[in-house]
Amino acid sequence: MIYNIIYSPRAAKHLEKLPSEIVRKVIKSISELKYDPYHHAHKMKGHSEYRYRIGQYRAIIDINDKEGIIEVLMVGHRSKVYRNY
Repeated sequence: MIYNIIYSPRAAKHLEKLPSEIVRKVIKSISELKYDPYHHAHKMKGHSEYRYRIGQYRAIIDINDKEGIIEVLMVGHRSKVYRNY
């Protein structure tokens, strides 16, 4: 199954604040999740969401298997993304 990837308004806002080369890297890396999202994403403790590592940055994602959707909830530097989530 190939998943569709959607970005929440909050994630899109965080991406706008990042440098363009980081944004390209993040989007490219997240687009690779559509083939097998569970391979690199790890479940967050105490949450139903998953975290995905992209170098020094992290994406918080929600995977909906029934609808085949990966929703990117938040993207940010690893030092801040968990605090702000």
